[in-house]
Amino acid sequence: GYYNNWFVTEIAWWRSGEAAKMVDAFDRSGLIFTRRANDLIFQTAVIRLFMPPDRRRRVVDFSYQHHTMRHGRVNFGGLETGTRDRD
Repeated sequence: GYYNNWFVTEIAWWRSGEAAKMVDAFDRSGLIFTRRANDLIFQTAVIRLFMPPDRRRRVVDFSYQHHTMRHGRVNFGGLETGTRDRD
């Protein structure tokens, strides 16, 4: 899926056409609250279904790490390694 703790997007795209219909359906379903269906799955599905590949960009010039802490310990995390990251 697309890493979603940060991304650059055109908000108008999400509010128009098929993307907007899916956003509304997902919101009405309540799955994000009742089944913990997360935004990674949802955003990736909308982008892959409705955005042409030539409009997608992957930023690869830096690495990004994100983790969740619980009780002073890392509970879950991930690292997106930039293929053009000089460090």
